[in-house]
Amino acid sequence: MDPNHRRFHPTSDLDTSRSQGSSHDTNFNMRGQLTALLVLEFEFTFHSVFISLILSTTNNLITLTVIFACHQFFQGLDLGSRLAVAQWPPHGRWWPYVLAVIFGISSPLAVAVGLMAKPESPEIQLIMTGVFGAISGGILLYTGMVELLGREFLLHSGMSREPLSVKLFAFGCVGLGVAAMAVLAIWA
Repeated sequence: MDPNHRRFHPTSDLDTSRSQGSSHDTNFNMRGQLTALLVLEFEFTFHSVFISLILSTTNNLITLTVIFACHQFFQGLDLGSRLAVAQWPPHGRWWPYVLAVIFGISSPLAVAVGLMAKPESPEIQLIMTGVFGAISGGILLYTGMVELLGREFLLHSGMSREPLSVKLFAFGCVGLGVAAMAVLAIWA
């Protein structure tokens, strides 16, 4: 066998290129993280807008306000934690503040718009609530399945190396969260 002949091994070659840490790879990784974060911000903001429109067109205000406050708290906590740990380029250090303000003011503005445009007819009000609920649910499903679960469980390299017990615990926690949201949906 020729000593100069090097056999190609995909994993070792990939690890070698990662360990060299070129600035192009770092910039590409940072861009990917920021793109995912901006998509998440966009989805959470529009989901909040549609939930706010539902809140402003419903007659069951007290129950939905409590659910909405808890919902916004946890969504804001998730988005805020991701904004805090993201690696921002030097010229974009102010972006987390802008994105937090956009998320924070989107719901009150949507409630105000919904109250001004609240239909008189109960039938139209029910149709609007259903349409906004369907759009909001679709946005939330996409965000949960693709952006959060897909990124954390499939693309996160640390999770693939974890033992089966840790993976099962993580999926169990996701299942528990889904069950809790389903119970909350009974009152919504």
